[in-house]
This record gives sequence, C-alpha cells and structure tokens, in this order.
Amino acid sequence: MTELETRLVKALDALSGHMEALEKRLETMTGNYQILSKRMQGLSGQLEAMGNAHSSLMERLEGMKGEQGRLEAQLKALQSQLSKS
Repeated sequence: MTELETRLVKALDALSGHMEALEKRLETMTGNYQILSKRMQGLSGQLEAMGNAHSSLMERLEGMKGEQGRLEAQLKALQSQLSKS
C-alpha cells in the first residue's frame, strides 16, 4: 500500500468516526426533541385548561355581580320602607 493510500484509509476511518459521532448526536437530539414536544403538548393542554377555568370564573363573577346588584336594590327598598315606617 502506498503512502497516499495509507493516508486515504486513515482519513476515511476518521470521517467514519465523525459520522458515527454525528449519528449519535442526531439520535440524542431527536430524543430530546420528542421529550420537549411532549412537554410542550402537556403545557399547552394545561394552558388551555387554565384558560377555560379563567373563563368560567369570570362568568361566575359576572353572575355574582348581577346578584349583588339585585340584593343591593332589595336592601335599598327595605331601607326605604323602614325609614317610611
């Protein structure tokens, strides 16, 4: 084997090693991406649930404000009746 062939074989071996290392990194990155994707989906679901809960609470608050207004009107009516008697 000539010196050039020997150098080419060594270069190919080195490239092969780099390719294997890159493939392992790609596998790791793919696994990390899948984990992060699942976490993001979970967080998205949690955010949606929180938004739904917030909307529900705001609706209940509006209902309570309406009830408070009605009760205040009744209280004023009762106070007015008491002051007349």
